[in-house]
Amino acid sequence: MYDASPPTSSALVIVGNTTGGSNSTLPGPKAFYQTRVDEISAEWAAFEDEHTGVEELRVGLGTFGFGTDVHEFGVLPANATSVSFSPPNDAAGFITGQAYYVVFRAMNPALAVNLVATAPLYIDTTPPIVS
Repeated sequence: MYDASPPTSSALVIVGNTTGGSNSTLPGPKAFYQTRVDEISAEWAAFEDEHTGVEELRVGLGTFGFGTDVHEFGVLPANATSVSFSPPNDAAGFITGQAYYVVFRAMNPALAVNLVATAPLYIDTTPPIVS
């Protein structure tokens, strides 16, 4: 069987203690913000492939577009719709002011791959300043 179309997801959204944000292909703000430093969570619509199904789903966390420098790709069930990340290497927490990206790699049995990343999530623990 030949299937050149990779799996797709209709929505990629970071959730939890966040405000703003959307996937860069959806309308709305282009970034997420959260005050929580001990966890980054994501939820999404399950990846689908109408021709051959989804064979494998990998999810990672990085500090740049498609990077996985914080957490390398981990394999999830193909129909997974959520994941949570803890700070790396028992760090005290995710870094304030740093942008983080949840990166998805979905593959079908024909080895067609879809690599997508969320809009950036910024950790912001500082309160607004009244001027």
